[in-house]
Amino acid sequence: MALSPVRRSFRWLTGQQWHQVSYVEWRLESTPADAPVCVCVHGLTRNALDFDDIARYLVTEGQYRVFCIDVPGRGESEWLLDSALYSYPTYVACVAAWLAHLGYKEVDYVGTSMGGLIGMMLASARSSPLRRLVINDIGPFIPKSGVERLSTYVGKEPKWDSFDESMLYIKQHFAGFGELSDEQWHRLASATVKQDNSGKFGVKYDPAIADALKPEQTPQDVDLFPAIWDRISVPVMLLRGASSDLLSLETVGRMRQRGPSLAAYAEFDRVGHAPALMTMDQIQPVLAFLRSSSPSAQ
Repeated sequence: MALSPVRRSFRWLTGQQWHQVSYVEWRLESTPADAPVCVCVHGLTRNALDFDDIARYLVTEGQYRVFCIDVPGRGESEWLLDSALYSYPTYVACVAAWLAHLGYKEVDYVGTSMGGLIGMMLASARSSPLRRLVINDIGPFIPKSGVERLSTYVGKEPKWDSFDESMLYIKQHFAGFGELSDEQWHRLASATVKQDNSGKFGVKYDPAIADALKPEQTPQDVDLFPAIWDRISVPVMLLRGASSDLLSLETVGRMRQRGPSLAAYAEFDRVGHAPALMTMDQIQPVLAFLRSSSPSAQ
């Protein structure tokens, strides 16, 4: 049976601009129309291609239909004319519009870092279509130190003369993804950079997304426990890199004590921020959680 990922898009209005938002649909030709649906949302500077491995596994082994979005300003989605709109209210509104566009009554959700925060915000709203929520290496408390690390490279708009140079940069700045093979790093770099008309290689995101990380925009710490976490009622799986600087063990402990019960938890050695979801030891627990008993039993 042929696996046929398809690039699609929809139009979405924010501010004074209609935007083209791109996403990838993964399914087998034999996937039934009533197959369970999983949506995947990436991290701050990443894009839909980050989920190629887990999407392929969920489709072939879990009989899922999987959709992976490029949040505006990333990947194949259009950049926003007003950089002030690169904010969580915008991202949540966009993903909500995408879910409405897809038209499914309920979906399972996998979100990495920024995508995990968006998922928490969506799940905290009444009548949310999210059935199960997988949060990859982020929590409702974000230390300023972690945001400061992101600000050291996000938005710098690096350029390289060759793809190999860009891959060295990717290995350095995304070392938290863990011990990946050369082939996996090559695929990550291919998903991250593109060649421009001058022949140079650059990143596949709008440098203006970094505006939200400026010191005047970021408080000392971000605490979403009372406003977001405590309002979630769907089953949650939490993934953590053992060396993560954005999701501390203290925050994990607080997540266990309040809000929705953590139905599943997995931590990965020799990984920081964030697990890349490219290896079976990370992918298989996610499918096991998604296949677990009905959320109504929680």
